Amino acid sequence: MNEPLQHRQRLFVKTFGCQMNEYDSEKLVRLMETTHYPVSDIEQADLVMVNTCSVREKGEQKLFSLLGELREQKRDNPNLVVGVMGCVAQQEGESIRKRSPVVDLVVGTHNLSLVPSLLDSVQQGRGAQIAVDYRDEWEDLPLGFATAESLSTDSELTAAEDAETPAWAKNRVRALVSIQRGCNKKCSYCV
Repeated sequence: MNEPLQHRQRLFVKTFGCQMNEYDSEKLVRLMETTHYPVSDIEQADLVMVNTCSVREKGEQKLFSLLGELREQKRDNPNLVVGVMGCVAQQEGESIRKRSPVVDLVVGTHNLSLVPSLLDSVQQGRGAQIAVDYRDEWEDLPLGFATAESLSTDSELTAAEDAETPAWAKNRVRALVSIQRGCNKKCSYCV
């Protein structure tokens, strides 16, 4: 069961890339729903996660541009946690932190389920967390993810949550499915 709104933090997810990235962003929102609720205004977020694509170079450029903008936001709010996930995170790892020290989390395509524990480590003062190692096992989907029940148009959001929740995160009539994990830059799905 979700904590009441006033006890949860705000999560902003920015997705650059393909439908697989969109799917992983949705999984992250569901994975974090007991502690965070999605917001559509990046300036209100307690946690900003940027999901990245490595197929198109412009995605990586957009990532570092956004991280530059977040530098000021983090200066104003030192408790803000900034994370990078997805294919660029998987391929670049530690070099993302070297290029942009504003980043607290770097999470590769095989480590999405580790985000809650990595976030906990950051918030407990253990420094930046990087998880890009290959893991054989597939990620477990958050309980109830992409079921008919979770795609229902009946919403149990409070009025305040409803106002803060982006349109894509509620009243859905579509669902994405996973066709692979990570990017080999050869997938005809997005290329």
